[in-house]
Amino acid sequence: MKDYVSNSSYWKVDSEHDGVVIVRANTPTSYTGLEIAAKTREALEHPLGYPALSLSTVPSDSVAISLEYGVGEVEQVLNGTLTALGLARIEQAAIQVLLAPEYLSDSPLTGRIIELVGSNTQVKIHNPEDEENLALLSVTPEGLPVRLGRILCEADIVIPIGAAIPLAYPQAISGSFFPRFSDNAMSKRFSQPAAQQSKQQRQKLLDELAAFDALLGTGHVVLVVPGPGDKIADILCGPTGLVVNRARDRYQEIWSPALPNRAELVVARIAGDQTQQTWHNLVRAVAAADAIRTEDGMIAVCTELERPPFRGFKRLLDAPDLSAVERALQSEKHPDSAHALLLCQVLQQSTVYLQSKLAPELAESLGFAPVSSTEELNRLVKGARSCIVLDQAQYLQPKLLDPSL
Repeated sequence: MKDYVSNSSYWKVDSEHDGVVIVRANTPTSYTGLEIAAKTREALEHPLGYPALSLSTVPSDSVAISLEYGVGEVEQVLNGTLTALGLARIEQAAIQVLLAPEYLSDSPLTGRIIELVGSNTQVKIHNPEDEENLALLSVTPEGLPVRLGRILCEADIVIPIGAAIPLAYPQAISGSFFPRFSDNAMSKRFSQPAAQQSKQQRQKLLDELAAFDALLGTGHVVLVVPGPGDKIADILCGPTGLVVNRARDRYQEIWSPALPNRAELVVARIAGDQTQQTWHNLVRAVAAADAIRTEDGMIAVCTELERPPFRGFKRLLDAPDLSAVERALQSEKHPDSAHALLLCQVLQQSTVYLQSKLAPELAESLGFAPVSSTEELNRLVKGARSCIVLDQAQYLQPKLLDPSL
């Protein structure tokens, strides 16, 4: 093994054979299994800059928990949250759980969540088109209505649970309910790539998010920082601004390795269960690889993705001119438009190989070069002059020791 970097307490860069460098996270402290439930309970009892949950509630309070999709070890995190609420003497019947739209009603994960919370606790999947289950929270400075899941608006105490994972654009790690648990109009407004192109535009959106959170009085935002493998590096709780900033710092410590060189081929592996095998994670992996490839370099993504493309990503299907697709995505208003735009931009600049569960014909029609086997991928690696392999690439944000390279 050859160490390429000095700070190996949070990540390591190994050379397994000539020309191939493997980048892995390497946190000194991480949590698994029941440790995660205990860490979540502890975070709620000792939040950053806010009173403990047991001191912020009374037994008669109603509680709403919003649960993002893709939170690592989500069942243990929810288990710890329910334990903390029980210690605060909140009745099970006073607790409601609102799941993000990506949860499927018939999926095993949703079934396990319903079983975990018990029959006295209501579980719903947020539907941004269901007017009956939306409520008016406020209006924007421009007079636009701000609608949110009714469960969240009507609860005395709201506990949002999310993953501290950056998105495609720098508004990134957000403990906010917006736009994930709002209506379609709000979601499209915040997701439009054109609204996120300048620092001023992004800050305007962030300021609005902070104002909406203040209206709900969210002092117990729970953010889960992923660690290597199936482990959790940290669980943080507190008011939105404080916990988001701390989560961002912890995330960058763990997932932002500095590398000495670019590579002709960057292999990006998306690890984890089916909640990690998503189109958004595919784009995160592509972005991580694109940051460290050479000017004429290639990218290969390895994923178990099997869901077909949706909404913004469909614009890539059999597109004769990706530059025209890029222009269209700039003004499109879909929750995944920013991710689809980033992917479109990289596809115009580099060959992106894809090993997945998608049909090869579908992958090719989207602009990828499909890889059908591990043997084919190995031939790509052996044929490259240099190669970097990013393990858990959906989390990594690699950078260069010398930015001028």
